[in-house]
Formats: sequence, C-alpha cells, structure tokens
Amino acid sequence: MANQKLNEVTTVPTASINNVKTFLAVMNDGSIQQMSKEDMATVLGELMDYGKEKYITGGTSFLLLDTSSAAITCSLLISVSSSQSGRPNLYSVEINRSTGSTSAPNVYIKVLSGSYTMKLAQKTDANGRFQLFVKRTAYTPVIWAKILTRFGVGNKLLMTEASESDVQDSVEIEAT
Repeated sequence: MANQKLNEVTTVPTASINNVKTFLAVMNDGSIQQMSKEDMATVLGELMDYGKEKYITGGTSFLLLDTSSAAITCSLLISVSSSQSGRPNLYSVEINRSTGSTSAPNVYIKVLSGSYTMKLAQKTDANGRFQLFVKRTAYTPVIWAKILTRFGVGNKLLMTEASESDVQDSVEIEAT
C-alpha cells in the first residue's frame, strides 16, 4: 500500500469492518498520516459532541452555557432534582438573540413536569457575552441536560461548577 495512490486503494466492505486497524487522515498541512481506530473514535466523538447530554451532581451552582456570539438560537432540555432520590423537574429552555445584538437574549423556560424549584439565571455583559447558570438553592442539585439546537453557543454544554461570585449579578429567569 505504501506505493499505491489513494484512488487505487480498495474500499473496505461492511462485513470486514471489525478487521480495521488504521485509517488514513489528511492533516491540516495537507500531509497524509495513519490514525488508529481508537484515535479516529476520539476525533469523531469530538465532532459529534453536538446534542451531547451532560449529567452532574454537586453542592454548587453550575455554568451551562457561555458564549460571545451575537446571534443565538438554542434549545435545551434540563432535568433538575434536589437530591439523587428526589423527584426530577423537567424544563424546556429556548434562547434566542438577533444577529448584531449584544443585549441579553430572550430566554423562555417551560416547566414540563414537576415544579420550578432550581432557578436558572443569566448574565450578559456590555460586550454581549452571555452565560446561563443553574443556581444552587438549599439542596444539592442533580442536573441532566441535553442541548437540542445550538446555533451561536458552540458545540457543547459546559456543565462546570460556578462560584457564588460567578453567579453574582446574574438575573433569575422566570418560568412561563
């Protein structure tokens, strides 16, 4: 194969997929290199991170999204419980902001099941940087979230711990 041109390499039939050891990858500089199937799985996993679900539990507030994009169209499905044995509350969250705007985006929360016990809050700075938080209440939150549409918010949920100073000055969002 070392002397074969790429267009002369045969295609692997589906029945032989378990015999695959390596893939050929065209790098940013145009060179062609072999890549193990484990490395290919890592690359594909990162590319397919859109729509990824995240689950976390802890005694703190959490940052879900952080973006400086002007235009935002995003929808989330969030399940929040006050404890691992508590009843989950299910929320649908829609976020949008027009192109060219640096003001706070419109955020709509609909309670699909349960009650609105864990508050979502947003913070938007003068440059348009938007952050969405799940604010900690008296209980330790258990949070599961899935990003459904994600224009303007990058390719994944952050779901990182947020300190009280991070959440300070954020505006709580009321559910409709």
